[in-house]
Amino acid sequence: MEFRELIAYLDKRFAENAQQIDERFAANERQMEQFREETNTRFGHLEEGVRHTQIQIEGVRGDIRLIAEKVGTLDDKIEGVRSELKAEIGDVKDLLVRSYRDHDSRIRALESRVKKRAPGKGRPQLG
Repeated sequence: MEFRELIAYLDKRFAENAQQIDERFAANERQMEQFREETNTRFGHLEEGVRHTQIQIEGVRGDIRLIAEKVGTLDDKIEGVRSELKAEIGDVKDLLVRSYRDHDSRIRALESRVKKRAPGKGRPQLG
């Protein structure tokens, strides 16, 4: 092969290689662009999901505040009922104490009458 033929052959091979390299770069660029588009789409969906989640979290926070207020109200109501019950239980205790005192004094009076009664005279009359 002559020198010119060798140069022509090498030029042809280099041109073919350059074309293959250009095609590969173009294919890589297309793939990269497709990857960017897919990534942007995914990030868009992700951002939308994050916004949706943030909205839900704010709703839950509002619900929690409402529940906390209701619990506070219930605590106040329970404390009121507790105070009422305590007072009513105190009233019942007072009634029971008076009732037991009354029964105790009546029983003592009856026992005293029984002791004073002479043996063998029968049952005492209650009245």
